Amino acid sequence: MLVAVVILSVFIIYGLTNLMIAKEAMTWILIMCPSLPHYIFYIIYSICAVSVFIMFSLPARYRVRKYIACFSYYWMGSYFYLLLTTLISIIIVFFCFQFGFVSPDFQRQVVFIKGWIVFITVLGTLIYGRINAKDIKLNSYDIRIDKKAEISELKIALISDIHLSGINNYGHFSKVIKKINSTNPDLVCFSGDIFDSDYYAMENSEKIQELLKEIKSKYGTYACMGNHDAGKTYKEMIEFLQKSPVKVLNDDYINIENKFVIAGRRDSRPIGYQGEARGQLLDLDEKSKELPVIVLDHQPSNIKEYNSNIDLVLCGHTHRGQIFPLNYITNAIFDVDYGYYRKDKDSPHVIVSSGVGTWGPPFRIGTNNEVVSINVLFRK
Repeated sequence: MLVAVVILSVFIIYGLTNLMIAKEAMTWILIMCPSLPHYIFYIIYSICAVSVFIMFSLPARYRVRKYIACFSYYWMGSYFYLLLTTLISIIIVFFCFQFGFVSPDFQRQVVFIKGWIVFITVLGTLIYGRINAKDIKLNSYDIRIDKKAEISELKIALISDIHLSGINNYGHFSKVIKKINSTNPDLVCFSGDIFDSDYYAMENSEKIQELLKEIKSKYGTYACMGNHDAGKTYKEMIEFLQKSPVKVLNDDYINIENKFVIAGRRDSRPIGYQGEARGQLLDLDEKSKELPVIVLDHQPSNIKEYNSNIDLVLCGHTHRGQIFPLNYITNAIFDVDYGYYRKDKDSPHVIVSSGVGTWGPPFRIGTNNEVVSINVLFRK
């Protein structure tokens, strides 16, 4: 019952806010094109608004769904910033008239100027956000782990939240692989959300396989599964990764040449089927406990599970909000939504990546796509 109420509320809010945006836009457009029939604009706007629901109603394996998905993801970003800027502009104009800063005689001119400001602001923001999303930054951290190892240092390349799809496609992923290899890593880690909730949302799967084979590292490539690496096509996702050089760790760990341990956790809140449920804390053997232990766990909300037996936890999931001002929301929700964190000396080091892909709106505004390079130093 509660779920039904929430869903109904979302539909109502989405419908009413779209109606507000459409009316504001129509008022502005009619100043420039007074002869334009209202119904033409409202039909076009309605198609944009319902495209999201059409996308989610179609299976990802249908090619037409990929085109609709691409359109609707752009619409999501447009709707979000249209809503934000429209609300702000309405409030500003209200106070301008209320306190006499602008005479009511100039209402038509105010609507005209307000419309152009909203249009240019939204368009400019989205263009910037799309360009920024295509740019992959390199972010580096130096960490010292107080454990002896047979190696003095370990260079890790971390990526998360690829969300392979028609938007985060072969071209984008090829840039990710080049950025990874440019760091000359000893170890490559994927901290979840390789897929975008459906295996068939990924394009050019064979070419993606070839890209994965191009990753160069001394100790290999390891991954944990994220909340979007789940659902009806989970089996296909696992089979795809089994054919690649990527080793998936589902509540499992591997002792790498008695130098360090790499472990991976199942996601704590998968969206759909993901095999077995997440297990309890990793039961390391005595030899492995003596070695530096690195854990891949998609969601940073799980870091409270780990104690001094774990040395480094690598996460993703948050996207750091992906688009402004959602970064403030993720910062409020998580103990750490991005970057480096360590609660105290008895807690593990934690690094949360903002990801290398986008979910939903294909924009990065106030955040970046990144490959993370981590230089880990061990006690001599």
